[in-house]
Amino acid sequence: MPTDAYGNNFRYQRAEEAVPPPSTPTDAPEPPAGAPPPRALRVLCLHGAYLAGRILAYSLSPVERAFRKRAPHARLELIFPNGLQEYRVAELQARAAADPQFHASLAAELAAIEAFELEHVYMWADNDDSGAHGGRQFHNLPDVLPYVRRLLELHAPVDGVLGMSQGAMVAQLAAAQACAGRGPPLQFALLFGGPRPGWQWQLPELFPEEGLRVHTLLVSGAQDWSHGSRSEPGCHGMAALVAAGYVARRTHADGHTILPKDREEAAELVEEIVDFLLDPAAVVAEYPAREERRVQEAKLKAEREEAENKRKAEEMRLAMKQTQIGGEEGIAALKALGLDPDAYIAQGTSQSTHFDSMSEMLVEGGLEHLVDLLAEGKSLSSWCELHNTIGRNGVMKELKELGIELKDRQKFATLVAKTAKAASAS
Repeated sequence: MPTDAYGNNFRYQRAEEAVPPPSTPTDAPEPPAGAPPPRALRVLCLHGAYLAGRILAYSLSPVERAFRKRAPHARLELIFPNGLQEYRVAELQARAAADPQFHASLAAELAAIEAFELEHVYMWADNDDSGAHGGRQFHNLPDVLPYVRRLLELHAPVDGVLGMSQGAMVAQLAAAQACAGRGPPLQFALLFGGPRPGWQWQLPELFPEEGLRVHTLLVSGAQDWSHGSRSEPGCHGMAALVAAGYVARRTHADGHTILPKDREEAAELVEEIVDFLLDPAAVVAEYPAREERRVQEAKLKAEREEAENKRKAEEMRLAMKQTQIGGEEGIAALKALGLDPDAYIAQGTSQSTHFDSMSEMLVEGGLEHLVDLLAEGKSLSSWCELHNTIGRNGVMKELKELGIELKDRQKFATLVAKTAKAASAS
């Protein structure tokens, strides 16, 4: 039994046994009377590593629903074959249980496998990141290329290819074969979360210097560091393999996923994907203007958020001032003493004073105590230190509940402060 680059056993399968029925919706409305039935828009969808077509079908279900809503008389067939290399889930789970590093590298896939109760998962190719410039390269291209070409032939005519992660790189290979006349023609490629390419140096005859002339939409997550780097996601390298004027890029806020978690952002991306499926050339042509609008909208959104944050910060500052110095009465009392309330807050904060404790001390006669301290020539910081010490854990409130008078409480506060200083000195 063959073993892949990561040490896992697998079985090669034939293309004929890898393909479930296409996802033709049964609830699609009939075309208008007298109109010929439209040919379905057919897309070959390639899943990620150690996964299966069923999982990708679930991830793309929002796109199918949106397509039916936008184009009720059109037909969309998404075909979800399984990859070339078949793995037994039980073996992967056993290895993950014994190897924490392997488990960590495959955590997301293992969770999906468990959720779908799969017995087998699949890879499209044996590959790793040992290619030129750290890019992804294949170790079994003579097996991969005929397999994908056979899938396209089995389901011809196929209009486009779609791929996620490892499936994205295989989908781009299929597009490259089509452009070179070595496979069925394709109108578009829709690629999600692709790795940094290294395969173009393995097959330079498929990747001309001017780039692939196939309309391509690349979607990636802003937090997707699983492929590429923080400064250059892998899909940027994939975009460079496409001819100018044929590629559009889209980034969402999450990581290595097809759609982001935020519902509003996900719905917006789904609509853009449907736009691309319906008219790839138009979406690519509109990409520069659309991207400029998106940049401007993001800038305006950031400015609005900054203004809102400043407003909230000012409200919080005022609220803290009110809380710390006993409301309007406290403000008036401090001003009567010739003290600036803002300076008081800054001084209190510099002494690591707890806001709740400060409020409690003021309510419980702290202002009277401050007057006494100032009369004795003490500083505001002395008051802050003293009240921070006594105010912890609601001590002032407890003393009041015991019936101890205010002056005695102040003496107790002084005693606590002296004891604390003596303890620290010793």
